[in-house]
Amino acid sequence: MKVRTRIAPSPTGLLHIGTARTALFNYLFAKKHGGQFLIRIEDTDEARNTKESYDAIMNGLSWLGMDSDEEIEYQSKRGELYKEKIEELLQKGIAYYSYIPEEEISKRKEKAILENTRYIHRYSPQDETKVEGIKPVVRLKVQAGVKIIINDAVQGDVIINTDTIEDFVLARSDSSPIYMFAVVCDDIDMQITHVIRGVDHLTNTAKQILVYNAFNAQLPTFAHIPLIHGDDGSKLSKRHGAISTMEYKTQGYLPEAIRAYLLRLGWGSGNDDVLNDEQALEEFSLEGIGRSPSRFDFAKLQSVNEFFIKTSPNERLIDVLKNDYNFNFDEILNPELALNLAKNRAKTMLELMAVIRFFKKDFTKPENIEQDKLAQIQEFLKSAKNENLHDEFKAFLDSNGLKFKDIGPAFRVALIGEASSIGIFEIIAVIGFEEAKKRAL
Repeated sequence: MKVRTRIAPSPTGLLHIGTARTALFNYLFAKKHGGQFLIRIEDTDEARNTKESYDAIMNGLSWLGMDSDEEIEYQSKRGELYKEKIEELLQKGIAYYSYIPEEEISKRKEKAILENTRYIHRYSPQDETKVEGIKPVVRLKVQAGVKIIINDAVQGDVIINTDTIEDFVLARSDSSPIYMFAVVCDDIDMQITHVIRGVDHLTNTAKQILVYNAFNAQLPTFAHIPLIHGDDGSKLSKRHGAISTMEYKTQGYLPEAIRAYLLRLGWGSGNDDVLNDEQALEEFSLEGIGRSPSRFDFAKLQSVNEFFIKTSPNERLIDVLKNDYNFNFDEILNPELALNLAKNRAKTMLELMAVIRFFKKDFTKPENIEQDKLAQIQEFLKSAKNENLHDEFKAFLDSNGLKFKDIGPAFRVALIGEASSIGIFEIIAVIGFEEAKKRAL
């Protein structure tokens, strides 16, 4: 059977960086094995669903280069499937209508706690006794004393006894399916072969296996990956930094850098280097995923981003700047030279743009340059032969009893309008000697 994986976000919030990593692992695994990566939107929570969240999720996945290989599925459009599946289990006698009010079940559980016991709801004739004004829920009959073995590709064998699982609800009193039931119906219908998701879903898996078994369906391979923590070991949150994927685009990160960094969060191989997309596809495996939580290191992410900026072809950076940041290279003098200079001085695309903007064609010399220093700069430029400007400038300073700090900052202002840390001769190499004289004279 061909490998089929999925990512199933709910449009109730932004694309969390943890969800992005889960999507990446699903994407890489499917692609490595010649399979399909699918997207399913779990949008049954109408009260919390928003178009803004949906757009943020889809834009984030698309920005990271992880589009669905098939038409996107929506749980909100699969109501008939869920009704058919509920009816199938009712007909088999595996599920049943329960008219016992939730309030009564809650009281039973509270009483059990007081008696230092545990109440596990099981089917009884009372469940199917109709009560005026009560709409029934649908519950799955769970056989007690059965060991469920979850053969997890990451966590190993996890054993859960059904004595800890009550006859859980499959459909609410309004006939809407609960998540535990709908997700299994969806995965069976979509022929998902591998369910790769966060370890926080592991506790749901035993119940979901019971639903698979109720349909006599083949189980997928489960792989529950570790969560991402902040640098202090606590759950990753906004106080640690950006957690929404698209915030990283706004902050100037390349999608390939995000992919390369997320790959290393919880997964490792013999190769400790930063992997590009081709290497990631070749090396990724479920066996390489660890069980311990990963710590998000923002400094490391920035370092990876800096690496990709420095090593990316100019064509790639130009494309990103134009399409993602609306950068207009027509305004820039010698854009290729400016980009070559900027990419070695930038950790983010925002820093890259900030450097390139120093080399706008439309230049107006600032009026705040001290006239005596400007006169010395002009004297040097008039006398320089442009054969070895660095040595010529040093000789000029020595012959006039000056040090670099005396006129260096003013020289930069005369050339690009600001006292940047960019080297004077790096600036002249980009704008050209004649342009430098034109700006300063």
